[in-house]
Amino acid sequence: MPTVQPSKYQLKKLDQWKAWKQRILPAIFSPFLQLFAQTKSFANFDGIPPLRQQPCSCSQKGRTLNVKLLSFLVYLEIHVCECNLAATQLLSQGYFPCSPVHLTLAIDVRVLKFVAYLFSEMAPNHTAWTQAMEGFHSSMGHKLEGEVSYNCFYNCYT
Repeated sequence: MPTVQPSKYQLKKLDQWKAWKQRILPAIFSPFLQLFAQTKSFANFDGIPPLRQQPCSCSQKGRTLNVKLLSFLVYLEIHVCECNLAATQLLSQGYFPCSPVHLTLAIDVRVLKFVAYLFSEMAPNHTAWTQAMEGFHSSMGHKLEGEVSYNCFYNCYT
């Protein structure tokens, strides 16, 4: 029986899942619980200090990411490296990353909480949600640039 080779897309998804499972989720578990407690279940973000870049201690060459924050459609520029993960930095500000490594979109955890409630009351329809978000923001004059899409939302929510 011939073996079927996975497509580039399937390999990319597998690599993303491995990064989430092995690196990112373990790294953000504690910061997530701290944020949850500090904000009283994401209800009050008053008093969250602004993001401060941590000094790098890994001696790896880092890079700078320009991440669109979904809650107010603003960009946040952060410097990332092996010891300063984007996911950890974003979560400290109340944003959950949409991909494990080369992310361009992060979503306010309160939006994710709302969607969880919404989908608990109706059949989940990620396509309708992302199209509605794109249309809403387009009507307000906001345009997503490059390959950024609210379909990234699906990766973050699921």
